[in-house]
Amino acid sequence: MNQSNSMPTWVVMKTGRKVRTSPYSRREWRNRKLKRD
Repeated sequence: MNQSNSMPTWVVMKTGRKVRTSPYSRREWRNRKLKRD
């Protein structure tokens, strides 16, 4: 599972586990969510 960075936002949302495991992904996911909103 090394494609965590390549995974799209919706994938991170579905998994959720990677967001908690990877702090970097968490920051990116938050930024993307804010932009989407």
